[in-house]
Amino acid sequence: MARRINHTLHAVERYIHTFCRVVFLARKGFHPLQIALTVGISSGGTRTFLDIYEAHRHRKAYQRRFQEIDLIGAQHYEAEDLKKGGPLPRPETSSTSGRP
Repeated sequence: MARRINHTLHAVERYIHTFCRVVFLARKGFHPLQIALTVGISSGGTRTFLDIYEAHRHRKAYQRRFQEIDLIGAQHYEAEDLKKGGPLPRPETSSTSGRP
């Protein structure tokens, strides 16, 4: 895939990792600006990742992957983002809509 889009494997892995972090925080109810600051990307980049997520979040085929993103994201958030002064987790809610 990396060759097909003329990107390095490292760049593609970074995009996927960043997408997972953005989706995790969105599913926890964080505001896009908080997500951008926590992840360290632009607001426009955050919006692009959120648009991709919104376009696919209701597709049944991706639900298992989004659950995996939640698990991986929680581990990364606790290990890295909180150390960097990321926003404190919001109380759990029954909604995982992704956007407030």
